[in-house]
Amino acid sequence: MNTVRPLTIADAVDVTLSAITTEDCGPEIAAALRLVANQLLREAVPGDPGISAQERAFLIESGEFTTEELAETEASVARGDLRELENRTLLKAIAASLSESEAAEKLGVSRDRVQELHAAEKLFGFEAGPVTVYPR
Repeated sequence: MNTVRPLTIADAVDVTLSAITTEDCGPEIAAALRLVANQLLREAVPGDPGISAQERAFLIESGEFTTEELAETEASVARGDLRELENRTLLKAIAASLSESEAAEKLGVSRDRVQELHAAEKLFGFEAGPVTVYPR
């Protein structure tokens, strides 16, 4: 008899990251990806209850949406489609970035210098979990 094992956060992280190109990622970026994916999945919340009847009527009366288009959009939001797209975009940006060590090597400077340049806003980087990553 086969028993179905419940999906764990680690399983969900693996599934989420399977859609992200990671072959060029060093170990620091790979670790940041796992941490951020784990955090995003833990923060996932059910969809917002939606907009009010007055807001719905305004959108339809204004001609911006048909009743069907608005219903489809609301269903998409409730399913979390937008949140999933945002998460995937963030993870792809991290995967396409360099770690502090990789940025230092590429620039021919020390890690301390990379940190100085970033602090002085002369080198763009963004937070990916507990680390700063630098777009390639």
